[in-house]
Amino acid sequence: MGAMRYVARPAHPRWLVVDLARQAHQDGWGAGSDVSKQTKRSIAICRTWQKSVLETFPERFKQEHCLNEVGSGQKIDLVDLTDSTAYELKASPK
Repeated sequence: MGAMRYVARPAHPRWLVVDLARQAHQDGWGAGSDVSKQTKRSIAICRTWQKSVLETFPERFKQEHCLNEVGSGQKIDLVDLTDSTAYELKASPK
């Protein structure tokens, strides 16, 4: 009987989406207690993450996807159009 051969498979995009979120979070936070600055950082981290994902998978994801057409203004940070999976990034320094 021959030795088993390991064949590496490409990682599923969901793991890369999580890794890109982790990287954006690590790169984006700094010390501080000013709520306004932290809110702006949180928004910038989310935008950086969205941009990274869209650059990596330009046809697969949509950012700021509206939940309905009228009124509420509720949006999902990223939607995987292939797998029908929603991603939300809740950024905080903790």
